[in-house]
Amino acid sequence: MTQRPLEIRAQNRIDAFIHKFKHVLNLLSISHKYHFESLETWAKELIFYHCTTNADGKNPVLDSPRIRDRDLELMLRVSTRINCYTFSGAAENALMNRLKGRFDRDFFIRNLALAEELGIRKFQGRLYYNELLRQESLQTGIQLSTTSIYSDLTEKQLFALFRGYWSLTCYWKNLPSLVRNKPLPSIAACAAHGRCQTLWNDKWSADNLRLIVDPSPPLPLEKLEKIRPLLISPRDVSLGFGVKIQPCGLRELDEITKQLQGTLADHFLGPGR
Repeated sequence: MTQRPLEIRAQNRIDAFIHKFKHVLNLLSISHKYHFESLETWAKELIFYHCTTNADGKNPVLDSPRIRDRDLELMLRVSTRINCYTFSGAAENALMNRLKGRFDRDFFIRNLALAEELGIRKFQGRLYYNELLRQESLQTGIQLSTTSIYSDLTEKQLFALFRGYWSLTCYWKNLPSLVRNKPLPSIAACAAHGRCQTLWNDKWSADNLRLIVDPSPPLPLEKLEKIRPLLISPRDVSLGFGVKIQPCGLRELDEITKQLQGTLADHFLGPGR
């Protein structure tokens, strides 16, 4: 805080910002607490400039190994306290990217506790889901006989994990019939929507799901992604209506995926207030 904002802003390069990342976070926290509005605005603008994530949730600054895990957790804590949800979302994405990229049990437990402390349901849902996915990839499954694996979870956390697994299993069991019974929304570019609806229903048929989708992906989001290439298969184009059909099904698949991602926490924690 001994430097003027304009002097610090001259270090607007990524490498300089990474070096000062924790200091900028602390400046944001202090300036917010003591109502130093110009400093708070400057700190927010600098963080926004460097830390906005792209469409796939990645950011070269926040994903840099030079940014410590603890500093990302500090970013999440500070941004939540000052109700800056753009920054908290970026911090969540960066923490999830790190969790997916390595096995670090302490890192998972610490972030789950932080998400609980800050009351961030969405982050809790993402953490629990990733834990289920990790256990499935190890072919452990979620069974009563494997509870010793989760000895580092509290009773409440263990209950949430089991409830989420049960809820997501029920979700996938019921989803195909719900999709088939709901008319596929048409888009303006679709000139043969009847055939489009038929193909969509075929991709969600019980036989197709049993043979192509269900055998390998363990959880619903991964199963949904396995359906995606079926909607853009060259086989469909050869039938003469693939190009015009693809956007309808892909858009609806995106909506289903987005809705599930937005409600993951409900599966593990129950409905929000």
